[in-house]
Amino acid sequence: MNLPPVFGVALAILLLGEHLAPFHIAGAALVGAGVFMATRREDEPPAAGRVETVAVEAASSPR
Repeated sequence: MNLPPVFGVALAILLLGEHLAPFHIAGAALVGAGVFMATRREDEPPAAGRVETVAVEAASSPR
């Protein structure tokens, strides 16, 4: 997964006495947002317009 850098920073702060900087917080927020977007569930079916577009493209392609 993408969380080891976040845990690495947290452990460095706790065990090594590193200072928390704004870029650590920004990086953790970006990683969290990426994990959220990659793992969220989309319960809605695809929009009808997209299905029709795919069907038209498939029908118009040469064989």
